[in-house]
Amino acid sequence: MKKIIGTKNQTGAMHLLLLFSALAIIAFLGFASLAPVRNQMLSTLSHMSDSFASYDTSSTSGVLVIKYFPLDGSGTNLDSGITGINQPLSQIRSYVDNLTTQGITQMTNGTKFRGYKNNTSQPAINYQVTATKEYLIALPVSNNAIPWNPSAFRPDYNQILTKENICNYVDNQNVKQVWLWGYHHGNIEPAESNMAMGTNSQSFWNHSGYGDVSNSEQTNDMPTCKKTYTLYNYNYGRGLGEMLEDHGHQIEALFRFVDDPMWTQYQYPHGETNPAVINRCGWTHSPPNSGNWFGDRGQYDWFDKTIVKSDCEDWKPDGGGLAKDTNCNTWFEPFYSTSYTNKVCQEDGGVAFKVWWCKTFPASLII
Repeated sequence: MKKIIGTKNQTGAMHLLLLFSALAIIAFLGFASLAPVRNQMLSTLSHMSDSFASYDTSSTSGVLVIKYFPLDGSGTNLDSGITGINQPLSQIRSYVDNLTTQGITQMTNGTKFRGYKNNTSQPAINYQVTATKEYLIALPVSNNAIPWNPSAFRPDYNQILTKENICNYVDNQNVKQVWLWGYHHGNIEPAESNMAMGTNSQSFWNHSGYGDVSNSEQTNDMPTCKKTYTLYNYNYGRGLGEMLEDHGHQIEALFRFVDDPMWTQYQYPHGETNPAVINRCGWTHSPPNSGNWFGDRGQYDWFDKTIVKSDCEDWKPDGGGLAKDTNCNTWFEPFYSTSYTNKVCQEDGGVAFKVWWCKTFPASLII
């Protein structure tokens, strides 16, 4: 758990850190219920600052990277019949390596809690690649049919991870995440995120015989280790924005698991242009100035100039945070280090917004 240094009593911020610290405890320790976690945190986090929490910046999060590149008969190109992508191996390999590097950088960047208020803020977690594995074969396919698309199946995560002796990485080498690079084509539909709660956290298991809090069907389809880990199954036919989106949806799943009412307070309202309404933080698809509909100023519109009032950058569960004019400039300017007052917020897959959004909460939830 991170050390928090505070100078004044801020109930909203205390509750916020309570929530995310509880999530870190779930992942690694395993209490009988959330009640003692909450009680302990309420007694120890009674004085703190809600502006710049000071973290021990020595924390690292290991990542195991696994890549599957099935080749055609030439032995030098991806098999487009399997992957839906027609590219030379050298090109797709370079692309995936570049995305992995960008992902490590931006996930680390996203742990600078409220770093948009302080450009000297240090990351609470430093992501590091522990090992990289590459296979020039197709992803093994499981029998887990997709409920909404029964002709498609998840990759066989048990087979993939057992092959890597995953529990050695998780229990002994500080690996907390697996980044699996593959494709979304034919009979394969990857899970954006997938969790295997460890036996150390067995009292938190949310299913009979296993624990899985993720943006998936939450089936028992990964090896169980002593410690908890999360798998992200990326599609190398997409980009950094979709990569970060997988992490955003996992954060949402964890948030709802621990405190769904507080998640509602964090998310809603958003997209309200009435100046009397204070918008909150929205969610991965919808910034504070966008709604839940599809189309203009709806989901996936991370680039809109419409100004709304939002307290997201100073969010407190019960309100009372400083509200400010908020639009795409709010996340584009700190990310790209330039003024967007007279510029269009360009299409970037939502990267600037997703990194900014991650900085609105402490990093315990992102590990």
